[in-house]
Amino acid sequence: MGIIEIQSMMFTVSGPTVGAILMEWNVHESSQGSAGMWDSHFRVGGAIGSGLQAKDCPRLTGTVNLKCRAASLVLHLTPHSSAYLENIWVWTADHDMDVNSQDQIDVYAGRGVLVQSQGPTWMYGTASEHHVPYQYQISAAKDLYMSMIQTESPYFQSVPPAPSPFRGLFPNDPTFSGCDGGSKACAVSWALRIIDSSSIYCMGAGLYSWFSDYTQDCLKSENCQQRGVEIAQSTDTWIYNLVTKGMVEMVSPVNEDPTLSANNGNGFMSSILAWIRQANATIGERRFPGFQFYDPEWLDGVSNPCKTAPSQKILCHPFLEAYYQSPGIGRNFGNQTLTDEFTPVLTLAEECSYCYTTMLQMREASPYAAFTERDMDDLIYVIMRASFTTHVCIQCDAQYAEGGHMRFPALKYKVASAAIQIGNPTLINNCTALVSGRELCRPLSCDIQYTVKDGDTCLSIEWANQPTVAFGSVRKYNSWLNSECTNLQSTHPIHGSVICLSPQAGAHNSTGTVLTTDGNSGGASSSQYSEVVTGAPANAIVANGTTSLCGKWYTAAAGDTCATICVEQGISSRLFMAVNPSLKSGCDGSLLKGTTYCVSPDLYWDDPDFWK
Repeated sequence: MGIIEIQSMMFTVSGPTVGAILMEWNVHESSQGSAGMWDSHFRVGGAIGSGLQAKDCPRLTGTVNLKCRAASLVLHLTPHSSAYLENIWVWTADHDMDVNSQDQIDVYAGRGVLVQSQGPTWMYGTASEHHVPYQYQISAAKDLYMSMIQTESPYFQSVPPAPSPFRGLFPNDPTFSGCDGGSKACAVSWALRIIDSSSIYCMGAGLYSWFSDYTQDCLKSENCQQRGVEIAQSTDTWIYNLVTKGMVEMVSPVNEDPTLSANNGNGFMSSILAWIRQANATIGERRFPGFQFYDPEWLDGVSNPCKTAPSQKILCHPFLEAYYQSPGIGRNFGNQTLTDEFTPVLTLAEECSYCYTTMLQMREASPYAAFTERDMDDLIYVIMRASFTTHVCIQCDAQYAEGGHMRFPALKYKVASAAIQIGNPTLINNCTALVSGRELCRPLSCDIQYTVKDGDTCLSIEWANQPTVAFGSVRKYNSWLNSECTNLQSTHPIHGSVICLSPQAGAHNSTGTVLTTDGNSGGASSSQYSEVVTGAPANAIVANGTTSLCGKWYTAAAGDTCATICVEQGISSRLFMAVNPSLKSGCDGSLLKGTTYCVSPDLYWDDPDFWK
């Protein structure tokens, strides 16, 4: 906060300073109008000493000369600033001023004027010309007065289309993602964008688009660019005396009908006297308002470009938007009439379906699931109607007598006594004293149990149960034991003495064939390859062209298909066909019964230099 006065100054660059910000205005006035700049010029290229003249950056070369990218942003009014600006020209050169022929040039500057000021800010008689994504952007700003602003779009656009050759680094950068690739008028610099702002007053604006890829044929149909002014999620925004040239849409509020230049022709130009709404009306209201993870103020110490992504307002993928704006009970995200097909209650078939019953079983079996009393009622009801087995809560029997011990139900139901206690923490405090008549949730059973005796250690238990039980199994299947297994004996009163020496719910029993590829579009993983090269089996008829650098072979039999061979042998279809080039597109048609194929090549089978 303070006093600053700048007048009659030139701000420029020299060379390909692609990341340059010519001015970042951070000062806030200490009294009205005490922070100001007037009669000053920002110039990017087009003059002696800039290194960005006609000989350096000629027009229409067919490619973007990266050495002619010269600024990422010209003038930035930051959120805590305020300013009085008068007679300010923010210009990226379209021609070389210091040669007699005034040749047109291709110089690329990212952004013109970015205003995030919370005001009060005044801009009298300012101009911004030839910047790539926008000339003026009012982003999350307020209390801004602009009078007699003027813009021109770059002459080279839409070659390349905006925002090329720049990428988003600043708040609310336009992406032009909605542009049709075949349109020459869409991906062209915005003249003025007003985004998430309030109390923005524009009193006079001339917004011009004279060229499309350096031709002016577009002026005949007034379509050098599709849109000029965008307004999104902003209030108390007034535009008076708006004049445009070469733009199909004069003002384009988000999710609203645009104001067309064709309907507002006024001689050579198109003009409207006023474009206004009620002060409290939201202009360009988004269907989803978006949200923000971080305020820029929370990111002190982080460079400005790096603040953009975490502080950017997230406007949301439609999937996230649907979840944020819940449609409510009885409605559906994608189809509002779909629920008409459902009855108010589940049918018997739905209640007994694999999906519903498994959902209840899984939630009941997990100590981490939110399994409520209502869920329990639902599960018991389904059990009674569907007649399936479950690890549902059990009624305490005579063994749960007053003063009973946990090892009795543990042995009866083949579970670890600690699992019963841990699964019922609010009902059991001590495994040596159970309350009769109390319902307890039964955990999943294990195949191998052991009752710990005095003097037992984890190691002695594992030795005594060799070879059935592997070393480390005691701790592996009884997670309450510490890393040294020193609490095996001391925790009997709390956790009981029955432990599991195998997984709860039983060991995994694989009954299918597992494909060992990584699943990326047929891409291979290292498990497809052999570490040893072996010759084909004796008397085998090897397919024509098949690599000899193979460690595993397969002879096709009747009924085989390429798919079954790939699955059973653990090789991707892409690699299978590559090492066996006789297999043509479609594969099955060229697969020959009795012919031997490579199904596990060496990792370097296709690298002749490796075998030199």
